[in-house]
Amino acid sequence: SPGTHITTEAVLQFGLCLEQIWHGRIGQARLDVEVLAQWAARYQTVTWLSALESWVRAEIAWAQRDWATAIPQVARMIEIAVEVEHEQLACLGHLLASQLHGAQGRHGQALDELRRLRLREQLIRTDGLETREKVIEWQVDLRQRQQHVQLLEITSRQLEKLSLEDTLTGIPNRRNFELYAGELLRGSAERGLPPCVALIDVDKFKQINDTFSHQVGDEVLKRIAQILRSYVREDDMAARLAGDEFVIVFKSVELHIARQVCERIVGAVRVFDWSSIAAGLQASISVGVAAAEPGDTLETLTHRSDAAMYRHKKQHA
Repeated sequence: SPGTHITTEAVLQFGLCLEQIWHGRIGQARLDVEVLAQWAARYQTVTWLSALESWVRAEIAWAQRDWATAIPQVARMIEIAVEVEHEQLACLGHLLASQLHGAQGRHGQALDELRRLRLREQLIRTDGLETREKVIEWQVDLRQRQQHVQLLEITSRQLEKLSLEDTLTGIPNRRNFELYAGELLRGSAERGLPPCVALIDVDKFKQINDTFSHQVGDEVLKRIAQILRSYVREDDMAARLAGDEFVIVFKSVELHIARQVCERIVGAVRVFDWSSIAAGLQASISVGVAAAEPGDTLETLTHRSDAAMYRHKKQHA
């Protein structure tokens, strides 16, 4: 098993990789995962560090919606975890695989992974320690792993908030939106009314950055996030996707109601006193709304919202 020093360094590097991904710094994450790979390569045999490496590579691919890479990396993560008998990582692998399939609208495969997760958890509970030698082996292995498991748990708690929250605006991020919207799509038939998704783009945001500075641009994004949050219900979600792109997912609402809410948001942004941030500053947004239809995936639903948003932008250009 990896030694204490390498364990500590590798887990810290793992946490750094995830932080870069969740902040959208994919290029830096690609560099950091190679450092993690170097830690894993210090051993002649495969260790649980290689599973962490595959986990990060899957997260990078997910952030870029590169499903053809993400799914095999998660499969490798699970395979390595099983090979080195690291059940915690194997279970996390099945959970991650389920989320990846769900993000693609492949709900059957997502459910299959959750079943595999449940089965593995049952096997962990029922796996007997049949001999005294097995007991001794298990106790030694447990002591060796205890430290890195604790480090993983600490890192996980520290990064949990980062993984679901946009650090600039404090509202949910793209990952949080995809998980929540995917869940709503899967259960929309039971609720009657489908979810609606509104994509939002800040008009001429590059011009704002170039004219007033990136600091002013950041303040614009923060204020728009506050406005969005003030107009959504408790069960709805306003999130920042990336850059100057935001999204609102309405849990169960008729399309015309969602459009009315978005019109009020557009008006609130328009009348906000932007000169309080910088003299001469003006900001506006374009919004496109679409309601989920039978057979929709998150990708097809957001594609229609995106098309509606660009129509709105052209009309008000």
